[in-house]
Amino acid sequence: SPGPRGMKFGHHRPGDEWIPHLPDGIPAETKVLNGVLDRYFHRDLTIGEWATCKYTYSEDEHFILDFLPEYNQQVIVATGFSGHGFKFVPVIGEILADLVQKESTEHPAGFLGLGRFSR
Repeated sequence: SPGPRGMKFGHHRPGDEWIPHLPDGIPAETKVLNGVLDRYFHRDLTIGEWATCKYTYSEDEHFILDFLPEYNQQVIVATGFSGHGFKFVPVIGEILADLVQKESTEHPAGFLGLGRFSR
């Protein structure tokens, strides 16, 4: 059958700062993944392909959706999706549209603001 075969595994955790010139497939991570394969699948499985998944991470793993305070509600930041933001695209889109059009939202999104980092 066409297309890749296999399963995707990931180790979701804050990692080291990404350095562009280093190759994908950090040896320590490969060792961890091989241990998981051995422990749970009890078969001689090998890693067919390795890629480092790069994504932004906020300190608390929540998104950051807010106006940048120094720009008088002219610039909105939406970042820090910590590898799982795609699941929330519909509501994130609604929140951002509300902020652009009304400068506020009825969605309970206050906890996603920048102010939480200065407390």
